[in-house]
Amino acid sequence: EGARLDPSPLYRMPLFSALALVAASAALGIARGVREQFVERSRTRQLAYVGKTQADLPTTQLRVAAADGEIEMATLLHRDALQSLERSVQGGDIPGASARIHFRRNAALAVSQSKAAVARLVEASGASAQYDDSPLQRALRDIQMLCTHVVFDLDGAYELAGRDAFGLPPASLMF
Repeated sequence: EGARLDPSPLYRMPLFSALALVAASAALGIARGVREQFVERSRTRQLAYVGKTQADLPTTQLRVAAADGEIEMATLLHRDALQSLERSVQGGDIPGASARIHFRRNAALAVSQSKAAVARLVEASGASAQYDDSPLQRALRDIQMLCTHVVFDLDGAYELAGRDAFGLPPASLMF
């Protein structure tokens, strides 16, 4: 409705696409923050019975590298969707169903990959990361809560995308 009254690109942005992509930014920020905290903590954390810092362990190095890949993948998916949405509305278009489904799927995937990175690093942080005053457990709780939002339901996003791939009408209006 707003696009008919005001030609501004803002009014051509589909609500669920914009909501999903804006909210997905929080998941990316959480993942990046946990990665930074984990690396700093691992540099000085002395492991009992090992005689090394956690950063010296190959398993810790592998987890950081895997989390980096997950965060980068999430960032690329998110950035692609944002740029595509921006190009569309700046060009005077209102994104159609297929584009909106793509945006929702990419937002859900970005959040899912961010959550995987956070879980991977918190799991490697030891039991002390689960204490109430630990920022790591708080970040894990926050991203788990974010993932419960309907726009980040990966199964729902995949169903929409799969139906669209077969030319079937969406089974949900959440796109």
